[in-house]
Amino acid sequence: MIRAAGFEPPQAPRVVGIDDWAWRKGQRYVTIIYDLERNRVLDLLPDRNADIVAS
Repeated sequence: MIRAAGFEPPQAPRVVGIDDWAWRKGQRYVTIIYDLERNRVLDLLPDRNADIVAS
């Protein structure tokens, strides 16, 4: 059934948003990267380090 459903390869996002995010204020922050046009989370990075976001 899964194979019969078909698969569309993901399209590269045109508009990307990057933000810091935490469950509660003052807790451990992560960086969230999302596709603004499709309202989809692309990745959650473990911290707010700019080097990790760049890679």
